[in-house]
Amino acid sequence: AFDSYGPTFTYTSGVLTSITYASDGSVKTFTYTSGVLTRIEHALTGRTIRKDFNYTSGVLTSITETVI
Repeated sequence: AFDSYGPTFTYTSGVLTSITYASDGSVKTFTYTSGVLTRIEHALTGRTIRKDFNYTSGVLTSITETVI
């Protein structure tokens, strides 16, 4: 059966750019730099959780989380 509360995935030029969750209306937005994931923002009611992905020589070295 179709789950009307499941997430909706949005792709731009074959790359995942957002996920919208019908259950709570929140949205995750994905940002890429030169084809590499650099940020995910999860927009919730009243706040946004931002995760920045940091790379050194092409290797993921850290993930910084900020609530804005």
